[in-house]
Amino acid sequence: NKYISTNLIIKKKITFIKTNDSRFALRVALRVKAKKYMENVKIYDMIPAMAQLYKRYGEPPSEIKNNRIRWDIQRLSEGEERYYSYIIHSKMNIIGKFELPVATGVYEMEGQIHEARSNKVFFINEPKEIKNFDVE
Repeated sequence: NKYISTNLIIKKKITFIKTNDSRFALRVALRVKAKKYMENVKIYDMIPAMAQLYKRYGEPPSEIKNNRIRWDIQRLSEGEERYYSYIIHSKMNIIGKFELPVATGVYEMEGQIHEARSNKVFFINEPKEIKNFDVE
């Protein structure tokens, strides 16, 4: 019911990235699709406190402030789709379930302001095997 009533669809996806220096890194991808014509679209996403934003991404964000990323879109036509991605990394290695906050979209349609939220995404990281470990 929530999916049908929302005119802006935001799908969030994460993938693990292997790094040279064994850091924990994830690529976060946002797919934004409009069901109807809308204006003044703003997409907000949060970066977890323990992670930093890698300075290379697809389309640069409009603003990065206090671990919050924002993209501004003037207008989206009916059926138009945009794709945004960025990379977060951390020196700490995460073990177990790691969940990212949902992304939020605020848009104006027919003179009214509406809000849409993305799906929840999480990553499960299992500890690596310890080799050459003898128990006596």
